[in-house]
Amino acid sequence: GDGAGVGAGPEKAAASPKLLVDQRDKWRKWWTRTYTTVGMIAGFIGIIYFGHLALVAFILVLQVMGFKEILQIRHEKLRMDRLPPDVPIALVDWFLFAVYQYFIIGMILTSRFPAFFMLHPVLTLALNHHSLLVFTLLIIGVVAFVITLRKGFYKMQFKQVAWCGTCLLAMAPSSFHVANIFEGMIWFLLPCSIIVCNDITAFIWGFWFGRTPLIQLSPKKTWEGFIGAFFSTLLFAWVLSWVLVQFDYFICPKTDMLVHPASCPPQAVMTLTTYPLPEVVTGLLSACGLTWTTVTVYPMQLHALVFAAFGSLIAPFGGFVASGFKRAFGIKDFGDLFPGHGGIVDRMDCQVIMSGFSYVYHISFVKTWASVHSVMAAIALLSPEDQLAVYHNLSSLVAH
Repeated sequence: GDGAGVGAGPEKAAASPKLLVDQRDKWRKWWTRTYTTVGMIAGFIGIIYFGHLALVAFILVLQVMGFKEILQIRHEKLRMDRLPPDVPIALVDWFLFAVYQYFIIGMILTSRFPAFFMLHPVLTLALNHHSLLVFTLLIIGVVAFVITLRKGFYKMQFKQVAWCGTCLLAMAPSSFHVANIFEGMIWFLLPCSIIVCNDITAFIWGFWFGRTPLIQLSPKKTWEGFIGAFFSTLLFAWVLSWVLVQFDYFICPKTDMLVHPASCPPQAVMTLTTYPLPEVVTGLLSACGLTWTTVTVYPMQLHALVFAAFGSLIAPFGGFVASGFKRAFGIKDFGDLFPGHGGIVDRMDCQVIMSGFSYVYHISFVKTWASVHSVMAAIALLSPEDQLAVYHNLSSLVAH
């Protein structure tokens, strides 16, 4: 969503450092982006109101639309219209996309809500044989692809399936947001909001003060915008995390497929904790006449600073990759759904990297694997006889 422009080379990137605010035509883009941004944020808040499953559905819709944008570029640039009409190129693409979604989302749902999948024999089949079903569908896809190969078009058809597979691999991290949502909305809202804040503040700082180009791939990105957005995002993450931890609606993990958790015991990461200040810091404060030796904050605020640093320093490279892709194929944006912003992929390029990082960070440094919910979920999968054995063992353990 950087509005890279086609054909902008080193000469253009090294042009006179004229502020964007001094360019009249940029004010029109400013107001267009502002109106569109406000509309997108308002719509996002509305979806949050409807809960976890609404957010999951929202992510799936975004993935469908983003996948469609990328396939449209392939169709135009690789001249897929030259294929014989009896080659079901679109069917192969969307079949692979559906299998991918069933694999990722199905794996998340079956591991998170096993009790729900025990309610009906068909759901139980999906739970117990998820991997087998996915493998079977992939084999069907491979066989169907081989059957549709046409002499004289082999290379083009393999380009098609390679393009599709690459798109699905690039899209994979965005599905981690689904797992984050079920751990508590805060693990989804905070990383997403950090990317949005960084993007907005980078544009604002660059608009008013940007003079120094940041990277040739995106000549409209400036060091002033990059640095200003870094500190703005740190402050935003600190404040937003403090606000979110005040509400059970945002911090409670979802333990039932159909019921939204009204309340939950506070997790340690969401509880005020007192930390001793380093000696260097206490020494500096003492020199200023202050006697602070400890600080009391929510641990989530400290995690939020890590997210903010990653979202400001690393996640933008997702945008740079997207810019390089657009330059490689001579396009300005992936789509035109959002005036002033581009298409879905233009808006989601940094979010993909951030979703992967937030998921890995959470399971590595925050998630407690042995919890009441995880134990109960495992017990739900046992036979009645084994459940009774667990009951007797627990009774004996508690008695002693």
